[in-house]
Amino acid sequence: MDNRLAQRLVGAAVIAVLAVLFIPEMLETPQAPPAAESAPSRNSEQPALTFSQPEATPAAPAAVPAKESQADTQITQVEEETAHRVTQEAKIEAEAERITAVKARAEAAQRTAQAEAAKIRAKAEAERGAAAQAEAMRREVAQSRTTSAATTAETAASQVEATRAAEAARAEAARAETARRKAQAEAARRVAQAEAARVEAARAEAARRKAQAESRLPKLELVSVPRTSATPRSSSSAPARSSGGKIVGQYAIQENAVVLRDQYRSRNIRAEVERTTANQRTMYMVRIWP
Repeated sequence: MDNRLAQRLVGAAVIAVLAVLFIPEMLETPQAPPAAESAPSRNSEQPALTFSQPEATPAAPAAVPAKESQADTQITQVEEETAHRVTQEAKIEAEAERITAVKARAEAAQRTAQAEAAKIRAKAEAERGAAAQAEAMRREVAQSRTTSAATTAETAASQVEATRAAEAARAEAARAETARRKAQAEAARRVAQAEAARVEAARAEAARRKAQAESRLPKLELVSVPRTSATPRSSSSAPARSSGGKIVGQYAIQENAVVLRDQYRSRNIRAEVERTTANQRTMYMVRIWP
């Protein structure tokens, strides 16, 4: 998009220069035709009139640098607005990640509390099952004691009652065991959910920190160098090994060039920063040797 804008501005400058050169010639009044030679003149001694067209002075091409400087200013403004918008978006994204992390931590705490409550319920169900089993054993012991002392009718009735009570106690114990297992499964599920919530909270916190780190990166200033016939003159401080390689960036701020050089060096690519001067302006070029 920046290349299109630069091309349009250069085209507008060229059209303006052509208009300055040719519109004045188009608007000049045409020269009056000379009088016919066959027309009789009343006064032969009247001096002859001569017409001369003034030479059109070429317009000074001073508007081109002004247009180019105006184009550079507009490009710089667009780049500053883009960098500001990117910074604002990074801040908004960091705030959203922070809110997500807070929600995830709250959900993890809630899931942990639910898991603890499920564990307590499972323990209570286990205690109830143990009490039911003890009651069944007590009734069986009581039934065995009363069998020898009672009569045959009383013994049959007591056996039926004891058997019924024992069956009820065993059913209660089985129900308590089932409830205990269900409570343990629920507690395990709650613990897994709490662990997943903690992992999600950690991921959101890492994303928030990454977004904050990206929002604090130095702002890169891209400078458009006007197209002139003069080639940039390398300063005397440029290293002798500047020949060869490939130029991947040109900046007006040295810190931006150093950031790009460090990025290439982190990928094990040889990169150097060279200082040059173009149109009486110090520039910093990043050259790499793949």
